[in-house]
Amino acid sequence: MSPDRFIPARLLRLLALLACLLVVPDLHAAIDVLDTMDVVHGRDRSTITIHLNIPVRYKSHAPESSGDLLRISVEPVVTPGAAADVLLGNETMQWSPDPRVPLFEVVYEGQGFAATAINLRFEKRVEYQLPANPDFRSIVVVVKHPAGPGTVIPDAAREDEALPELAGSSPQEQGPMADLMKDANRRITDGDYAGAIRIYTKVLESPEHEYSSAALEYLGLARERKGQLAHAKAVYKDYLTRYPEGQDADRVRQRLAGLLTARDTPKEKLRAAGGRQRQTHEWDTFGGFSQFYRRDENTARLDDDDELTTVSQSSLSSDLDVTGRLRTENYDLRTRFTGGYLHDFLDDGAGNDSTVSSLYFDGRNTKRNYSMRFGRQSRSSGGVLGRFDGLLLGIPLTGKTTINLVGGAPVDSSRDSFDNRRYFYGLSVDFDGFAKGWDANTFIIEQQVDNIVDRRAIGGELRYFDANRSFFSLVDYDILYNELNTAQFLGNWTTSGKTTINFVADYRNSPILLTSNALQGQLFDSIDSMLDVFSESEIRDIAQDRTARSKLATLGISRPLDDRFQFSGDVTVSNFSDTEASAGILANRGTGNEYFYNIQLIGSNLVKPGDITILGLRYIDADTANTTSLSLNTRYPFSNDLRINPRMRIDYRKNTDDDMDQVIFTPSLRLTYRVKRSLRLEADIGGEWSDEEIVDGSDKSRSYFASIGYRADF
Repeated sequence: MSPDRFIPARLLRLLALLACLLVVPDLHAAIDVLDTMDVVHGRDRSTITIHLNIPVRYKSHAPESSGDLLRISVEPVVTPGAAADVLLGNETMQWSPDPRVPLFEVVYEGQGFAATAINLRFEKRVEYQLPANPDFRSIVVVVKHPAGPGTVIPDAAREDEALPELAGSSPQEQGPMADLMKDANRRITDGDYAGAIRIYTKVLESPEHEYSSAALEYLGLARERKGQLAHAKAVYKDYLTRYPEGQDADRVRQRLAGLLTARDTPKEKLRAAGGRQRQTHEWDTFGGFSQFYRRDENTARLDDDDELTTVSQSSLSSDLDVTGRLRTENYDLRTRFTGGYLHDFLDDGAGNDSTVSSLYFDGRNTKRNYSMRFGRQSRSSGGVLGRFDGLLLGIPLTGKTTINLVGGAPVDSSRDSFDNRRYFYGLSVDFDGFAKGWDANTFIIEQQVDNIVDRRAIGGELRYFDANRSFFSLVDYDILYNELNTAQFLGNWTTSGKTTINFVADYRNSPILLTSNALQGQLFDSIDSMLDVFSESEIRDIAQDRTARSKLATLGISRPLDDRFQFSGDVTVSNFSDTEASAGILANRGTGNEYFYNIQLIGSNLVKPGDITILGLRYIDADTANTTSLSLNTRYPFSNDLRINPRMRIDYRKNTDDDMDQVIFTPSLRLTYRVKRSLRLEADIGGEWSDEEIVDGSDKSRSYFASIGYRADF
């Protein structure tokens, strides 16, 4: 059956699943961090690409080259619409494991400042690499296929000969440029021709070097395999002009001759005799379901030395993440639902609650690069402020330029249902490789609230990447208020000794300037009702009074010490401005410069292969208090099925205004037991003990939490 006849039935199933999920009632963070994941298989390895909704800066990873758990330490770059709470909380994305890539789960683990990671969990120990990646909104991991039965890729899935090895005696001597070439070669072998073209092009943008000729030849090969025959011919001709002699030139001449004579071959010869050309499709459904009981208990000492114990949470959360995907020669279609239901057992609790984090249909034409996503989704580029209900269209104009159209209703919380009082529409243009090593996009966007302008902004992103340097920058300027909303710069530099130095500079309105900011602290439930008392210009003045300005700069460094140990550290300075008093709301006092110092020592495979130990020291010189923290986080594979994760943090806090101090102990233990391939039991228990010095003695408090449940994959 041809794809054109096959797609409608499958498409109806995808849309039917989407429609059924939409009946979930009133559906917490303003953005999801994990978006989608793609796995491209090669001869002996596969490339995993984890797409993110926010940019992140890579810091380090452990273990260095193999294990059943890969921990990638990252720092989120908080974009407009993605508040600082992206540093907290976990997100999970399931995958459908197979013998080549036994990956079953990706977890975004936000544990606060300087403690955020993306964890990849495998069913067995695998070997992997993290190649240089020009995209700040994705993480790329190359996994070598485990040895054993069932890992051979059918010959029909591969094309042409393997690419020759690169020159140089060892990876250490080859340096970052060789890493780029190896990554591009893997991509072309794995069938990711667009990714290979992008990297080869960037390699060629550097001055002439030892890999220039190979990069030019392989660029032509990648374009040929992608079907860009005119481009391939031009590249091969350029190669022969620059490198006319030698065995490599003879090979290129043969390829060029093949392209020049191919146009004389009748197209009918491509079809099998007596029938249609064989078409293929691939349908997959995978996901996970989890249920966890959570209990939080707090005990505080009263003035008469009596104690009061309260239960602040007793609930059962049920969460579902399901993805359906159909791939054919011309289309890549998927739908995803991520949401859950929380049942509150407390009579005086917050009550039962439903959430929908994502619920969308995504379609792409892989030949012409048209794309469409409809439903509840997250986005942090093109002027979009995080999660929204709506439509995103991508239309390629040229090979390097794509226009994006977007419209919908913003979603502040995954608990919210569709809100037709607010909506936005915008246009953005992506420029891929418009100059040597440079990519960019630009946007214009407008948002309405109760029929007045909530936001009208222009801006864009500028990115640069070469063998050992990269940066990401973003500007968002409100042309309604004539005020800079956000300006960001993120830079990375990797030395030949594998030392990574990164820098972040950030200026922003906090929260981002919207007319609806005027509702903060008010009794009005909408801008419409506020217009009965204030004029539109007065509301805009109030909105500006509610909006503070923040400034932040971070300088960090990370370096592997040997095969088992890595070091990382960073220094951050931040400043938060005052807000003005108006409309019955008092002013808020800002901060002076606050300083954050953080160092970590990460060890892996210390006691047993696969273990990870993180020792951290942090000092915070803040406006109200100085805090010193010592932390220990270990992950130990007790057996193939049982993993234990004991953690401890000790904080010493001293107030700057009254010199009173506080000591806090926070121990916890996480256990994970795999019952079978698709079922895991998990438990997380811990507590907090606090001893605070006050005027008439000391105040002691303690709290406990327990979370126990299971995760089932399908």
